[in-house]
Amino acid sequence: MTVAIPSFPGRFREVASYNSRGRPIYPPLLARRIAERVRGLADARLLDLGTGPGLLAIDFAPYAKRVIGVDPEPAMLSAAIANAKRAGVVAEFLEGSSHSLDSSLGNFRLVTIGRAFHWMDRPDVLQRLDRIIENGGAVALFSESYPDVPANAWRRPFQSVVDHYAVRDPAASLLRDAKNHDAV
Repeated sequence: MTVAIPSFPGRFREVASYNSRGRPIYPPLLARRIAERVRGLADARLLDLGTGPGLLAIDFAPYAKRVIGVDPEPAMLSAAIANAKRAGVVAEFLEGSSHSLDSSLGNFRLVTIGRAFHWMDRPDVLQRLDRIIENGGAVALFSESYPDVPANAWRRPFQSVVDHYAVRDPAASLLRDAKNHDAV
């Protein structure tokens, strides 16, 4: 059963440049470690779904034969293209969403989703991905966490500001009420 996920067109248009400059990057070793575990990736294709500014697509480009990033927001795709060029990596970026996942994209050895899975109809996405991921392939979900240590003391006041403004955000209840990814 698929669940209707509210759409928020243009939601990420204004934050595309921030996501390129201000969003924490993934540790460089992370892509290499995952690529080592997904056998055959060097001769295969990788899909970065919800690519945003292309951070994961760029990180994985040295480890896959071909990388395709997909995102519904044109401003994010423009940022991804600029970021890939700046990083000196080759990746293809296409406008689309989890709803456009089908065999026309071809098959993939690895699908990465960074900080975007919670915006998707997750059971439907996993069913769609099951049809386009090669045998022995994988889905890798990325998120961020901030352990309660002194170096992260900034996080609690920052989150209280976010929570204050989230009261008026129509997507807030979607995120607050979502099951964790493991449960899905």
